[in-house]
Amino acid sequence: MFKHTGVLRYWKSIDAQPTVINNPTHQQLMESLQAIPAGAVFICMSDSFVSTLIGLYALLKNFFTLLFSGFRVMFSHAGLYFGNGSNMTIEAEANGVVKDNFKRFLNNKHRVKVFFYKDMTVLQLQKMKEYAYQQLGKSYDYAAFAKFIIQQIQQNEAAHICTELVARDLNFAGIPDLDKDPAQIHPFEDEQYFEGDKGFRDGHRKIWEWGV
Repeated sequence: MFKHTGVLRYWKSIDAQPTVINNPTHQQLMESLQAIPAGAVFICMSDSFVSTLIGLYALLKNFFTLLFSGFRVMFSHAGLYFGNGSNMTIEAEANGVVKDNFKRFLNNKHRVKVFFYKDMTVLQLQKMKEYAYQQLGKSYDYAAFAKFIIQQIQQNEAAHICTELVARDLNFAGIPDLDKDPAQIHPFEDEQYFEGDKGFRDGHRKIWEWGV
């Protein structure tokens, strides 16, 4: 049976100990998705064109930091997970805000982490879905991405970059946030905000992780 190369970790509940599987089978990866509830947020290192640009920018901007960390892979994409029995996601991708399928990350190319707000209410989940569905069809904000690189923040809810969509969605649902405008949250900083020392998303817990 084909096995994936990497480590799978997932938590069956917020307070449980993680299940850890080295080089899982595809079936084990699929079964582990049951641990991801609707309303979760994921971050990943993607091989898309936009993510490649982000990676190159991060490399140039943070060369010495990466050098001393052994060029540890950073994350370059974020999205919202709603499941609905089909592992559905809503994301700002190169072709705009679209529905996609989380299963596309179950290969040896991606590194993925999933987080969930431990005090999520039914109303907050409904508002997350409401905002996300309202954004479907909007374009990817290439202008905002370019202006971010030259440190000129642009406010524009008519289009989104991936992290901006996630941040605005959680803000709309009334989920605690840090003191930073959604338009200022850059894709390659995702991991710092969820697990670093910046205090992003107070109350979020990691519930699923896959990659090398």
